[in-house]
Amino acid sequence: MKKFKIKWWQFIVGAVVTCVALKILYSIIIFVLCLFKGDFGETIKDQLTHLQEESGLVFPTGSKVVEFYYKPFVDPVSTAKVLIPGDSRDDFYLFINGVQDIRTNNFNVSWQNYPAWWKPREVIVEKVFMANEDNMVRIILTDEKINENYVVYMDCFYAH
Repeated sequence: MKKFKIKWWQFIVGAVVTCVALKILYSIIIFVLCLFKGDFGETIKDQLTHLQEESGLVFPTGSKVVEFYYKPFVDPVSTAKVLIPGDSRDDFYLFINGVQDIRTNNFNVSWQNYPAWWKPREVIVEKVFMANEDNMVRIILTDEKINENYVVYMDCFYAH
């Protein structure tokens, strides 16, 4: 019986090919998971913090996220429906109204396909702005009420 002898360079090539194949497989698995699951189990507190960090906005005390979708990785997107306390609506309106809207007649934003719960009605103010050099934000303050709280719709997405 003949012994199989491997040369050192064959071992190195085999190891490199195996590593590359595993990285490709891992990338494919992550990509497929991203297609089927968006929020990755973030808690509501994490979601509000995430929205504030992405948008640069500060929501009034007592605000809470009631709907949330987050698609990470390539061109991340955060979409949310937030309730703000009724007594803070006017101050939040003044805050949002002071934000410079970047939309012009020549500016067209390609929005994503929104979840079924994204149905802004009774819009008071809507703004689109750059939170920083990477994130574009769309925020809509409505006159919709849920248990004495007003509804705010917002989404943030990577704009490069």
